[in-house]
Amino acid sequence: MFINQVKSSGSRNSLFVERGGKILTWSWDQYYAEAMKFAKALAKLQVKERSAVAIMGFNSPEWVFAFIGGVLYNCVGTGIYSTNAPEACHYQVDHSEAEIVCIENNEMLKRFTVSLDKFPRVKAFVVWGDSELPKDVKDSRFYLWKDFMKLGNDVADKVILEKVARQKPGECCTLIYTSGTTGMPKGCMLSHDNLCWETIPMMTEVVKSDPSIPVISHRVVSYLPLSHIAGLAVDLMAQIMSGHELYFARPDALAGTLVQTLTWARPTIFFAVPRVWEKFEEKLKEIGASKPQFM
Repeated sequence: MFINQVKSSGSRNSLFVERGGKILTWSWDQYYAEAMKFAKALAKLQVKERSAVAIMGFNSPEWVFAFIGGVLYNCVGTGIYSTNAPEACHYQVDHSEAEIVCIENNEMLKRFTVSLDKFPRVKAFVVWGDSELPKDVKDSRFYLWKDFMKLGNDVADKVILEKVARQKPGECCTLIYTSGTTGMPKGCMLSHDNLCWETIPMMTEVVKSDPSIPVISHRVVSYLPLSHIAGLAVDLMAQIMSGHELYFARPDALAGTLVQTLTWARPTIFFAVPRVWEKFEEKLKEIGASKPQFM
């Protein structure tokens, strides 16, 4: 599905994120290239197929590249909630048999450095959001994102495409874990065909709701955790199937900046849990109370 979308969409813009006051974009071709770089780095490190790629951090292009890059390599993707304590992080990495752990920043890396000796299976800890690695803890398995992505420069495309060809629809594609509020996180296996097929009725309803908008012209803002099935399905999987544009919110989205992202992205599809709608309602009532002439 992903490769077919890349072939179909090519140079059209796919991913958007605002950083440092600038808008960064990736076309579908660039999206594919970054995912392939990630997959090739796994090949260079001789990561075992069907092991897991664990990802901890707020929604971002790097989160998506790591997940899809792992899928291309025939690995299992699994998101770790950024609120997890060190014990829960260790449990999930061990339980999922992860050999690669991608982390947003050095602050989150601390959840793992408290017990690095407990991760003998892990071949790399990759930090994508900081420009330097921590100076207080040294480990040869620590990589900055830009350095990790160069590891497989000499790996041929066919090495990865052979792994793609070996994949089967019913095999596990992702492990979705609970947040671990009542005991250790519990994992649920979702297969490739499950993730693909569940997006079809969802996008069919979107198209039916307004047939005047071509499916590739839709815009979605990604802000709910990709480690949860709702975010993974609505943001990542639906986009791969339909080819629309995906905009990433800021990490502090639910603290108030989501509105700014919505103003910038102007999404045609917006998925929210009840608490998000309640926050919108509260803010509208607050504005209304301060302007009684509009009530």
